[in-house]
Amino acid sequence: MKLSCDFWRFLAIAFGVSLAFSVFLNITQYSSLTNLLNINHGRKLIFLWPSDEQDIVEGTLRIEVFIDWESVPENLSMIIKVNDNDGATVQSDPQSYDAIGLSFDTNGDHHTDKDYIFYAMNRYYPPGYAIVHERGITHASIVPKPSPYHKCTYNNQTGYTFTINMPKNEINFHTPMLILLAYEDNSLVTLRFVSAQFKVT
Repeated sequence: MKLSCDFWRFLAIAFGVSLAFSVFLNITQYSSLTNLLNINHGRKLIFLWPSDEQDIVEGTLRIEVFIDWESVPENLSMIIKVNDNDGATVQSDPQSYDAIGLSFDTNGDHHTDKDYIFYAMNRYYPPGYAIVHERGITHASIVPKPSPYHKCTYNNQTGYTFTINMPKNEINFHTPMLILLAYEDNSLVTLRFVSAQFKVT
């Protein structure tokens, strides 16, 4: 059976439109990604965990990480925002805490080895007292120290903002550098955490 010229013309037009739409989508996605990652000499990363992957918040847990290692040459600066909404409880209950754990690959062997825990109550554990791993964070059984490296604020609508400034020589900062981030929501009732790994290049 012979196919008509109209049929082939229709197929050619449909293919052309599909190809053009595909190219448009790729350009749009690339542009969005470029806008997302290149901000003020740093990098902005967004990690999302839907409700079936975590029980820290109802709905989606969002951790937004902004990293800048150029604006202040001697510092690695990070702003980490977490849409956890139980900050008021944590502030009123000294036995509850929320914390960010960061583990840095200081020697470039693709394994993180220097760990810090930064608490919402603006205290911290330095390396030797902290272990950050994919299943959460572990710390020594002593009171955490007042933190010289971070400040945490809480907003009822947006959650926590951890502002961290660390001297680069403290962690032997280099690029590329692997970083493991863990967020832990801890109350007397339950311990909940998520983790993500990324590389600064």
